[in-house]
Order: sequence, then structure tokens, then C-alpha cells
Amino acid sequence: PVEGFIFRDRDEIAWVACHGDEIVGHVAVGRTSAELDDVFVPVLGVPGESLRVVTTLFTAPRMQGRGVCGRLLRTAEQYIEAGAPTGVLDVVPTHERAFAMYLRRGWQVVAQRRPAWQPADAPDFRYLVLRRQLPPSCVQVHPGALARKAEGTSAS
Repeated sequence: PVEGFIFRDRDEIAWVACHGDEIVGHVAVGRTSAELDDVFVPVLGVPGESLRVVTTLFTAPRMQGRGVCGRLLRTAEQYIEAGAPTGVLDVVPTHERAFAMYLRRGWQVVAQRRPAWQPADAPDFRYLVLRRQLPPSCVQVHPGALARKAEGTSAS
């Protein structure tokens, strides 16, 4: 049901955007699932408990391009940053407009892979972390990949 998509058991908080009396957008933040921990924990080197995921973000089609999504995402980012956990999210590859917005707002791709629940011929999802929250032990080696910085070495 729609209610299960709007607010999931692992969500901690959610916001809506309204235009008059109409809800035109929604964002939620929550704890990561075991599947997301499998992606982010090894790459970031932080415990899963320190991660918070933007679980849902959308706007009504007629409101797209009006800044609603950006304002909702900023609200979620402020919540994540205030609690000091690391912000993460995943993006379906067909959502290019959303992906471009995340990159503009400072999110960094750290992994790409197909979730286990997707069919074998499905494209890889993109997994992102809020760049300003990357642990200092991580360095970008090439777009879309991070590596743990070895003690006494530098990235080139």
C-alpha cells in the first residue's frame, strides 16, 4: 500500500511540502537496511548505526522544476547533519533528473550495483553519500569509487 511507501518501519522522520491544502512533495529519513549496510559500511568504514538514509523523496509531477524537491532534500540534509550520522541514499538509474540534483547538492557516488531483489537484467543502482560527511580516511580514486586511505600514503 501507498502508506507503506510513504513511511516505512525504519523511517525516523518525514516531511511534506504543501501548495495550499495539497501535498505536493515528501521526504523521509531513517535507519539503513541490512542491504544498504552491505554497500556502505565496507566503503565508508563506519558502523551501520551511524548511517541515515534518505528513504523517500518525490514531488508531484506538476511541481517538478520549482525547487520543491531541493527544499525537501535540504531539510533532510539538515536533519542528518544535526545528528552527526553519515547521510546516504540510493538512486534508481532511470531517475537521471534526481541523480543530477543529488550531484549538484554535493552527494558523491560511492558504489554501483544491482540490488538482490531486482531481476538479473535490471540496471545497477547508484549509491551516494553526502560528500561533506565523507570520513577523512576515504579518498576519491576515480568517479564512482572510494578507497580507504592507507596509513602514510597519498591519493594521486
